[in-house]
Amino acid sequence: MAEGTHRSYYAQKYPDECTAGLVLLVHSEERASKLGEVIAEWRKVNRAVPLVVRPLTFPQAAAHLTGRLRPEAEADPKISINRSELKLTCAFVTEVTTTFKAVRHYLRANPTVRAQGCPYPEYTHNFERMVALVESFRGALGHSR
Repeated sequence: MAEGTHRSYYAQKYPDECTAGLVLLVHSEERASKLGEVIAEWRKVNRAVPLVVRPLTFPQAAAHLTGRLRPEAEADPKISINRSELKLTCAFVTEVTTTFKAVRHYLRANPTVRAQGCPYPEYTHNFERMVALVESFRGALGHSR
């Protein structure tokens, strides 16, 4: 990767075509400035390295990263949902989660089944988000489960 011949691990894992970068967090603007000079000297010698390196103070990093995040909640229009539909959603997610956990438990206890080609289901980001969402619904409904 340092010689530009291989794709970064990020590029291999995520197809979003974002460029990987390195942010060095520092405590002061003076240190960021001095580190910027060091990086500029390093860049002269390492022009072929496709890596963006930048020093940022903690407040600068917070502003930079916050500016890159898309606030999903603001972009989503509000819709109404009936209490019965919300209860159905919670019950369904509970059933799916219970089944998902049972499959994972079974495959963990039976490695020979996994070896026959049965994939071990991983918890995805959306799975975790959905479980958290349903937990918040349950709180609004006044239920713990």
